[in-house]
Amino acid sequence: MKKKAIFLLVVLCVLLIGVLSVTAFSISSKTASAGTYSVWYVSTDDSESMFGTEDYVYSTYSDISDAFLHTLLNRLMSQPKNDGLKSAFAPDITVQSLSLSNNVLTIDFSSQFLEMSRYEISLAEYCIAQTFYGLNSISEIAVCVGGKPMTGTNITKISATDFITDFSDLIPSSVSLSVYTLSPDGESLVKEIRTFTWYPYQSLPETVLDYLLTTKAGGAIPTGTKVTSCSQDNSVLYVEFSDEFALRRDKDGRLALYSVVNTLASIPSVTYVNVSLEGEAFDGFDQELGENLLPDYSFVSSTYNKGGSNEIS
Repeated sequence: MKKKAIFLLVVLCVLLIGVLSVTAFSISSKTASAGTYSVWYVSTDDSESMFGTEDYVYSTYSDISDAFLHTLLNRLMSQPKNDGLKSAFAPDITVQSLSLSNNVLTIDFSSQFLEMSRYEISLAEYCIAQTFYGLNSISEIAVCVGGKPMTGTNITKISATDFITDFSDLIPSSVSLSVYTLSPDGESLVKEIRTFTWYPYQSLPETVLDYLLTTKAGGAIPTGTKVTSCSQDNSVLYVEFSDEFALRRDKDGRLALYSVVNTLASIPSVTYVNVSLEGEAFDGFDQELGENLLPDYSFVSSTYNKGGSNEIS
């Protein structure tokens, strides 16, 4: 009788250990034979919600299965059947690798992921978070690009609890402005209309200046010139350039100067533009650098007319 009691006690202990093991496993993973799972997308209509879901119908389900995780990500990056939704990912983005370790899902995207705007990346990350945090096995999501963390030295992890849900500060704005660039003969300025797109975390004047400093803008501003500061006080925009700005000597450098002044003054909130140099002013600029300047269209040629409208962001 005593041996039988000991045997029964051993059997009960084994069963208890088995139950605890199954319970512990169910906390970190889940399996099912068939059902549906929600995949998140961006809304394309004017509804109040920026996102929507579409059900993925599966025949087998395991949230620790590489095949299931890959299938979910492929669905997330593909266009849904619902016309009112679209994938948050650009079509040329590919997945370099996907792995799950210690409840951390790591996704490594191709370099095209960073070619999306900050707003688009936020939408994509939100859809990733909402889709994959429905799985018991995932507590954190790490996003990499080309094998490297998105920012800093550690892998950027998307948290389900503190992920951004208010996208109002990331909605872009657009405006068409008159841009004044150097004429083909280098003797005057040419007016053209360009559309600039910027985000609330960016400065429209700085976005415009970034364009003027590129060779695409016609070369009115000397190569190597940098904007050292840019700020606005009421209707006066203050811009400080590095000394390279003074290297253009045509017409005492005023083509470069009024390429900046005329262009920036086309921004609705700007009436005057005050341009200064980081160091000591050069001859030829003394009378105008540091002053609040109005546009001067006498430098604009009527011979050349680029016309048209171009998108700049």
